[in-house]
Amino acid sequence: MAWLGLAWAGLAVGPSCALVSGQYACEGDDNCPTGMVCAAGTCLAGTPSPDGGVTGADAGPGQDAGPVGPCTGLVTRNGNATVSSPGDITALRPANNQCLRIAQRLQIVDTGLTDLDGLEFLVEIGRDLTITGNPDLTSVAGLSGLTFVERNVTIEDNPGLRQCDVDDLLTHVTVSGQTTVTGTAPCP
Repeated sequence: MAWLGLAWAGLAVGPSCALVSGQYACEGDDNCPTGMVCAAGTCLAGTPSPDGGVTGADAGPGQDAGPVGPCTGLVTRNGNATVSSPGDITALRPANNQCLRIAQRLQIVDTGLTDLDGLEFLVEIGRDLTITGNPDLTSVAGLSGLTFVERNVTIEDNPGLRQCDVDDLLTHVTVSGQTTVTGTAPCP
């Protein structure tokens, strides 16, 4: 299985980390990007397991976490991307199960979408993520592969989206700029 390590502009990693063949080679967890650990000389997503492997959200105890998100490799989509329908999500999906980096902005504004399923391959946004004015949106779990937003995240006026679901999303996303969240539903 090919492991994916991502190099982000402005991301500092330790002196013993090097990007080699699309993977981070490492000599310890301090040399891996945030959210990754060193296992057998390669930075992997997840947390260390007692047997020396890596356990991740999608892996059982002692199993390797697998690639970041359900994809391998990385393709960049230049410019902005707008999602208004499930068809827009399908159109964004790269070929060959690759991961996606949107070079500029991703806007999900004034849609009738109830979820963002199908965006799990999105791992990085080069500028801003905006999710606003989506009254039917109840889940952002489709952004589970997203790990980095270069500038700002704005999530506003999505009354069907629970605040705790937004908080869960933001725990695994590094945001270099500001994060604004308003107009979500309270958590039970």
